Amino acid sequence: MPVDIYQQPLYKANKRSPHFIFRSTDVDNKLNILLENWLKKADLLNPIYNLYFSTLYKADSFLENRFLSLVQGLEAYHARIVRNTEFPREDYLESVASILESVPDGPPGFAKWLGHKLENGNRPSLRHRLKELITPFLDVFKFSNPGRQKFIKAVVDTRNYLTHYSEDLKGGAAKGSDLVNLIETLKMLFELYLLKEMGFSVSEIKAMVAKNGRYQQRLARWTYS
Repeated sequence: MPVDIYQQPLYKANKRSPHFIFRSTDVDNKLNILLENWLKKADLLNPIYNLYFSTLYKADSFLENRFLSLVQGLEAYHARIVRNTEFPREDYLESVASILESVPDGPPGFAKWLGHKLENGNRPSLRHRLKELITPFLDVFKFSNPGRQKFIKAVVDTRNYLTHYSEDLKGGAAKGSDLVNLIETLKMLFELYLLKEMGFSVSEIKAMVAKNGRYQQRLARWTYS
């Protein structure tokens, strides 16, 4: 029976390698600042650093594990750095209280069940988080609006299936080369935000992407335009 094997090829990097994210000329005047930013933010971002590096140092792990680590890391980054609520907390709590007061009688425990559901209802969905993370780099990924929606849907559907393994979610989950494609794209998005946290501007990051061999190879295989 034929078997498909998906493995990122290894290469021996050298100091002229086009695979390095940035070169010495990109950091000559601010290396100290970049390192200081990385260390200064370690307490806040350490779980996110760990999730990213786990996909590098455990590159032989299952694709599904690498995918979930990247999604979890991006979700945690958005929650800690961008936002973790859809609405102002006090306004939301007032609305929840109003809803619970007006809930009609239902099955035993229904009001309590609804209250637990609403407790986490103010958190942005993974779909919204990905949309906000992608927006500053739309031109880097060459996303059309339908392409961005298709990519986000593929990530969300795959995450949901790999988290719950419900049979009704299986059909929408990426696998094989499609899963590899999602992993490579999420990894690239993750790296762009790590560069941003180090202190590179969005324009500097875009310039680095334009001259990076690995990124250009990734974009050449792009399937969500």
